[in-house]
Amino acid sequence: MHIEIICLFLKGYISINDFEKILYDNIDIFENEFDEDTFNELVSIDYNSKKDIIHLHRVLSDYIRKNYLPQYQKINDAYVEKIIETNKYDSITKLLKNKYKKNKLITIDCNNIFTQTDLIKVFKKKLDFPLFCGDNWDAVNDLIYDVIFPNELQIVGWNLLKKRLPNDSEILINILDKIEKSRCTIKYL
Repeated sequence: MHIEIICLFLKGYISINDFEKILYDNIDIFENEFDEDTFNELVSIDYNSKKDIIHLHRVLSDYIRKNYLPQYQKINDAYVEKIIETNKYDSITKLLKNKYKKNKLITIDCNNIFTQTDLIKVFKKKLDFPLFCGDNWDAVNDLIYDVIFPNELQIVGWNLLKKRLPNDSEILINILDKIEKSRCTIKYL
């Protein structure tokens, strides 16, 4: 679990303050994981210093890439969603639940959408896509598994959108069809 915690911290799912608390609450586990020099760096940095935090991030990134790259690469929004859904009552799950609680319902109103750009921007904003996601369908498609979907997604004005943007509405359906029905019910209204 400590490697998962480090990966969650490096990917930005756990804040520096939360990481510091977890570290000191589980000091023995972290001490056993790291060599003496790395461990001493962990416990000797000033967690309020931006310079020290950047250094810590670099040290941990190097360590994880060298020893645990596959675990690091699988951490994304969908992974965090799965952690939350396990309903474990450990401190990490509780912390993630509070920060990334899944919405029950998200509605996307397409009645005033006339262009592909508008559709993509509204879709990305409502579903909270990462900021680095490009404004094109390929980027949306590439990051679809990194999004925490609500229990239900309602797309209002769907028939009007299909008339206005037939190609884009077809692309959107193909992308949304990749989402497991158990993860999210999608309604085209």
